[in-house]
Amino acid sequence: MQPLRVKLMRAALDRYQHFLDQPSADTALRADLGRLYLRYGFNAKEIGADYNKVVIPAYSSALAIQQQLVKERPENPSFRADLGCTIIYSKLWWNDISEVKAYQPQAIAIFEGLVRENPEDPFARSGLVWALGLDVAGVLPDDPEKMAKSERRL
Repeated sequence: MQPLRVKLMRAALDRYQHFLDQPSADTALRADLGRLYLRYGFNAKEIGADYNKVVIPAYSSALAIQQQLVKERPENPSFRADLGCTIIYSKLWWNDISEVKAYQPQAIAIFEGLVRENPEDPFARSGLVWALGLDVAGVLPDDPEKMAKSERRL
């Protein structure tokens, strides 16, 4: 079923892109497209699609769309949460530890801001745990000072 899922997602991406090629400032449509690119990249990776030709461009598209949305509407918590998730997913699955290390502080900052704004938001809190957990999970090199600092943030 996974190859069929990827094929259907590709068709949906093409359809969304058609709508976006029309003059419009529909941020909801662009947000949906960004999320769809991320899911497409993940599913394509799962079925072994060409990493450089399919997976990385999908993640890059998701990231570019979401960065633009946050730039245009920084007050929108949903856009910032999407960007934080995309940073974590795409950079972690990029299989490049230097990319994870470079972008992890941005993901942490996004989720820390969301938690400050709404401390009871379980999605924001889990996003922060996830971003901080890259260190604890061993994705990044062990650094006892950094781990202790991460624990204090929670």
